[in-house]
Amino acid sequence: MTKSLPTRPHIEALKKEAKRLQRSIPLGDITSLDLVKQHHPDYKDAISVESIKLQEAQLVVAREYGFSSWPDMVSELKSSDSEDEAKPDLGDAKMLHIVNGSHVLEQLEEIGFRGRFLEWREVLHEGRLHESFRGETYNRIRLDAIAEMGVSIDKERSLQALADRDALVESCADFEEVALWFEYDLYDQLQLLEILSRFDEARLLDLDLRLAFAEKNFLGNLSAEEKALLWKQRFRVSNQQIQEAHQIWELICQGRFLEVQELSHTQTLSTPGLNEALVRWFQEFPSSSNGLSRVERQILEALDEGQFDLVGMFRSSQSKEPAQYMGDSTFYYYVKRLTIGDRPLIRQTAGNAFLMPQESGYTDAFRAQRFELTAEGQDVLEGRADAIALRGIDKWIGGFHLTPENLLRWDENGQQLIE
Repeated sequence: MTKSLPTRPHIEALKKEAKRLQRSIPLGDITSLDLVKQHHPDYKDAISVESIKLQEAQLVVAREYGFSSWPDMVSELKSSDSEDEAKPDLGDAKMLHIVNGSHVLEQLEEIGFRGRFLEWREVLHEGRLHESFRGETYNRIRLDAIAEMGVSIDKERSLQALADRDALVESCADFEEVALWFEYDLYDQLQLLEILSRFDEARLLDLDLRLAFAEKNFLGNLSAEEKALLWKQRFRVSNQQIQEAHQIWELICQGRFLEVQELSHTQTLSTPGLNEALVRWFQEFPSSSNGLSRVERQILEALDEGQFDLVGMFRSSQSKEPAQYMGDSTFYYYVKRLTIGDRPLIRQTAGNAFLMPQESGYTDAFRAQRFELTAEGQDVLEGRADAIALRGIDKWIGGFHLTPENLLRWDENGQQLIE
């Protein structure tokens, strides 16, 4: 399948696209690997690809856009004078763009958006959120949560990066406009809540704070023209959104999820997609029927349906999400948790401990791992046993510490959290 070039394509932007593709292959990115196998004849039948040359990545990009080779595409663009066209003047040098990740940030820079860019990367649906809401104590606890997931970090350097990020948000009155680029899924909605909670009505009087919100698609999938249209349609953040963000973020960090649920049930929240995202997060509390979170249940279902490898399990789980919010590295952390303990629910068929990509990289050994349900896992999936009764639980969701003595559960029949 091919895709169309933007109306105003730039050679440099396409070069960067090829470089990103080349960098993503050693990281084991599934989407990039599929592109290479689809568009490069030398890798059509390859089970895995460790790395590719830049020229190979350029060929994949060219064929994805319907050209036979990279030189053919460059020649076509030059003949239509596309390369010499100026980038559109979008935004102003005195603007701050706060963006949900590096990929979209790079796209906005390539399209021609101007100003300073701040990347927000927090996986806030995983690990503890401290009731201090922000600051050094909060940031240290967040870094502990990231490290618990197996991510290797330089803690002091990361603390400084978070402190610099926080200071920039606090000083953003120096900018003529602050633009927030976010989406409708849980990952983005929690980031947006955290950011909006750092403003108040008084600050809004002196600040033009606007939201470029992708309500039906992911920002990274939008063309340059679609991003430009989204930019034109950005809307000013309201006092009501700020008030809601303060209230909800405080409740989340204090673990008062029943009150968050009451808010989401009794009113339509002013940020688009927030009601739906919160309900999806509630479903990560253990089910009242079997003690599994929704992602855990989907992992067990994938195995029961014959998806025994990690790629198949991940795709199966993602296909059941109305708004995909979880990356593969977070998903593997969920898989690992199900394999550990005295009574694991899944196991490697080879009998080995689960090898995480942070430990080995996306090697053949990592990709070759196969899994199966244990007898306990089958019992839990079919409702004959409760995962918490079998295995216990020690997990943070926001500011709520889940233990066998301190439980909220998701009632699938009533579609609500219950004590």
